[in-house]
Amino acid sequence: MSLLDYLPKDGEPITSHLSQKLDAHFVDVNKKLSFPPVAISIGEHTIRGNTYPTPFGTFGNFSAIVGPSKSKKTFLKSLLIARFLGGKSNQFSTTIKGHNQNKIVVDIDTEQSLWHSQNVFRRVVDMVGSTENYKPYSLRPLAHTERLELIEFLIYESEFKNDIGLIAIDGIADLIQDFNNLVECEMVVQKLMKWTAEKNIHITTIIHQNSTTNKATGHLGSFILKKAETVCNVKNV
Repeated sequence: MSLLDYLPKDGEPITSHLSQKLDAHFVDVNKKLSFPPVAISIGEHTIRGNTYPTPFGTFGNFSAIVGPSKSKKTFLKSLLIARFLGGKSNQFSTTIKGHNQNKIVVDIDTEQSLWHSQNVFRRVVDMVGSTENYKPYSLRPLAHTERLELIEFLIYESEFKNDIGLIAIDGIADLIQDFNNLVECEMVVQKLMKWTAEKNIHITTIIHQNSTTNKATGHLGSFILKKAETVCNVKNV
């Protein structure tokens, strides 16, 4: 169902239109729903004698990696991507596991120069041993509106739009102009929720930590912490 299906038809009363929209979002508590399929897990847990992967992220949701500068946030992102892709990456971690590894990973860097971005992207390839299903992009030279536009194009219109399983956005704050602008912050977090729900993908984002409060930066950080499925705090040691 598209947004056009929610628009009132010619001559249709607005109350009828709203009633249809409300019905589309009704939750039947008696209907058995399956647990969202796991995209990335860390470790396992046991329930009633059955062992299950402990989700770091499920398809249809987004997660966040939060930490101060130089705390290896990007390295953790690379490791998560590598384990999702599989290959020989199990030599770097057996606790972290990827699921549905035939899916494509889109790795987006908004912060670093092309040379530094390529070094980070090569690290993933070195861990996995292959470039298959790995699509890295460096968007630093672009305006924040262009970055947002290109990511949306990748998700909905690119040649591999139906094969994406995981997207990593290193620098979520670079998709807006002001990380303290409530309207912009709500918009970009709403995008994350919309993209993941409509395309049944997992998105992991990286956001910096405030040096004074140890919280994710700005109003954007507050929005992300409230809506993310998983928040991983990385510390300098």
